[in-house]
Amino acid sequence: MPVVILNSQMKDYLFVVYNNKKGVYNAVSYMIEKNYCQHIGIITGYDSGVTAKQRLAGYQEALSSHDMPFEEKYILSTPGYNIDSGNLMNKWLQEKPELDGIMCVTDDIAYYLYRKLEKVGKRVGKDIMVSGFDDKPESTHMVPPLASCHADASFLAYLGIKQGYDLYKNGSTQNQYIDAHFIPRLSVDCENHEETEIDEFIRFCRAEKESNEYIAQGMTQYVFDNKLVYSSNYQETVWSFFTYLIDRVLTQKVLSSNYERSILIYIIEMAHSLKLNVCIEGVETEEGLQEIKKLNLDYIQGYLFEKPAPEDEFYNRQIKKK
Repeated sequence: MPVVILNSQMKDYLFVVYNNKKGVYNAVSYMIEKNYCQHIGIITGYDSGVTAKQRLAGYQEALSSHDMPFEEKYILSTPGYNIDSGNLMNKWLQEKPELDGIMCVTDDIAYYLYRKLEKVGKRVGKDIMVSGFDDKPESTHMVPPLASCHADASFLAYLGIKQGYDLYKNGSTQNQYIDAHFIPRLSVDCENHEETEIDEFIRFCRAEKESNEYIAQGMTQYVFDNKLVYSSNYQETVWSFFTYLIDRVLTQKVLSSNYERSILIYIIEMAHSLKLNVCIEGVETEEGLQEIKKLNLDYIQGYLFEKPAPEDEFYNRQIKKK
């Protein structure tokens, strides 16, 4: 039976892991290069396994590559998330008032640290920079939003299954490392420019008259790459495109597949619960129209009603005569 280890490493077994060292290296480098931090600490938690060692190594390498000394006093190992850990954090922070940046090897540690920093009167993102690791959904809801290294658990699982299948079919495969991209946010004094980038993408699509398929692909990739799905600040921008994301390809599948139909019904119900209108396009036959009407849509469009026309012709036919 094929065995693949996820998010850890064991001798003689295939594994799929995050590139822990690189993620932490990038986070600490950001605090040095962008925030000009001179005294950066790290909280490693209670885990002394391979993952924790790799993240600590990334911290050490970032300091070394920027000609900064590595000092043991700036490392804090906590036994968990309890009173003892809180006392250790308080003591560490009080004894190291010069700290201007802290790398937490997990987001959970960062959540705990936020509360301790508030008690000692230090403002995250202003008086002291903080980064986590994992980029959990809660990260963007913290005050201020937590910068973190994005660890994509679903992609890790997908590659693990793929590795297991390849091992079963071919008898051999290779270990895999997944990049944990550092995402700067206000906890490292970074104003997030995601909204500006989305606006630029929207304007480009409108100007170039890009297809719905292109828009759906670009928006989906952007939302998941930048974790906007967890940020209410950008919901309106994403929602405004919702009506355009159901294109002709899905429409045709709905007419022939119960599976695709169930997916579409779920999307429509979700949109309506958010008080959004849904438009489906690609309806070309009367038979298709009757089936689509059963789905409780707000708008339907397609060749059945009207074919594309030059702007002046469309204006004279649809606008001027009204």
